[in-house]
Amino acid sequence: MTSTQPPATRLVLLAHGSRDPRWQAPFVDLLSQARQQLGESAVDLAYMEMCAPSLLDISEPAYQQGVRHIKVLPLFMSAGGHVSKDLPMLAEQVMMAFDGLEVEILPPVGEHDTVIAAFLSVITQSLQSNCPTP
Repeated sequence: MTSTQPPATRLVLLAHGSRDPRWQAPFVDLLSQARQQLGESAVDLAYMEMCAPSLLDISEPAYQQGVRHIKVLPLFMSAGGHVSKDLPMLAEQVMMAFDGLEVEILPPVGEHDTVIAAFLSVITQSLQSNCPTP
């Protein structure tokens, strides 16, 4: 028997944001694949700016569903200004808006060893491929 109750912890994938739907498409696809593996209520997608939903937008329904811990995984290569300055301020706003909700900011995805290894694999394959030169 499976539980229909959402987990007390929700993972939020956080991307920069763009008005261009072509830019948004890979992130929407990533969310879809993550939900297939982890479950519909385990993961959400939010954006820092330029498109919706925001972290605050995602947090309200999660809180109403009983989530009390949000882990934010920045889909950024490194901890630049958005990750190191803007995101902590957003997290603080969310925690102030929803009593008892904890927001944990994880290291940016680009700093994970497995992501670096994937990039190196693509770099190596690109160098070894028989692509014509311009």
